[in-house]
Amino acid sequence: MGEDDGRRSRLAETQAVIEFELTGDEGGLFTVHISEGVVRGAAGGAERADLRVSVDVVTWRALNRGEISAPEALLRRRLRVSGSLLL
Repeated sequence: MGEDDGRRSRLAETQAVIEFELTGDEGGLFTVHISEGVVRGAAGGAERADLRVSVDVVTWRALNRGEISAPEALLRRRLRVSGSLLL
């Protein structure tokens, strides 16, 4: 619970929309809205996104398991980002 409280406080002043495009089998477009410490996800793309992330499903799963880092995925061109990188 404490870890979630810490994350919420770090996000308290963040207002952002992040679109994730997962390519390949079981992929799709997904949007994450961050506002006043609340994070909400939805299926589908965003009309206006502050940050867009495109990654194949295999790499996405490897990132989540800690098998590859985001910088490594970027260098290998398996992860692409556009928009505000300060998020």
